[in-house]
Amino acid sequence: MKRSWCFYFCIGLFTDYIVEAFIGSQGDFYMLFEKETYVRYSEVDKDGLIKIDALVNHLQDIVMLHADEVGAGIAQVIDMGTVWFISTWQIEIITPPRIYDKIILKTNPYEFKGFFGNRNVWIENEEGEILVRANSIWVYLDVKTKVPKRIDDAAVKPYLPLEPKLEMSYSSRKIAMPENFEPSEPVRVHYGQLDTNGHVNNCQYIKTAMDVIEIKDMPRQIRAEYKKSALYGDVFYPYIHREEKAIYVDLRDKDNAEYATVVFEF
Repeated sequence: MKRSWCFYFCIGLFTDYIVEAFIGSQGDFYMLFEKETYVRYSEVDKDGLIKIDALVNHLQDIVMLHADEVGAGIAQVIDMGTVWFISTWQIEIITPPRIYDKIILKTNPYEFKGFFGNRNVWIENEEGEILVRANSIWVYLDVKTKVPKRIDDAAVKPYLPLEPKLEMSYSSRKIAMPENFEPSEPVRVHYGQLDTNGHVNNCQYIKTAMDVIEIKDMPRQIRAEYKKSALYGDVFYPYIHREEKAIYVDLRDKDNAEYATVVFEF
């Protein structure tokens, strides 16, 4: 069976939102979607810092909430015969939020080209300082054929006008793979990792990679590149490559085909 992996998941904890209109320095008009929330006790580690998977979930949630509020949510895009699938995350962690910190999540797409849509997501504190910033790249797919489809006007219209690209150092969409990976113990996919489409949620690939290497320190950057979806009962065969300032985790199937590659940079 041909697979493509999906980013859809259930949304919780959000009770209100803000769509903020503002004028740029050149007089351009932009729309910014944001949500104010806080870091919960269940989301922090033993030192009171937000866990990596909780951080990624916050980024995912604001993206999905934005899509739903502008009329481009799950039901709407499926009715159009198309879906958005995430291809890559690049998450730069400047200052990890702490327990009970009030945080403001912000997002907006900044470019649609070919069959790729690019979106920034970031987290600010109450003073407006950026704590976390991320770039994400999404692929527009035809539901029936499961192949990329050129983005049409209907897919772009809900997000117009686009916001300028966030200032950060952008990595390439594909992760350059080093040599000399060492195998680790296999990990079976369980029900708790699935999203609303029955596929492993994109955050769960990152969490699986974290657990495999028993990550203890907060990385300064996380990159994830997704290759194919994993389903309940599938088995991840992790392969690990360690460097002085980076750890690569390549999640593969029994035939050595890749599900996802995750890189933690310190």
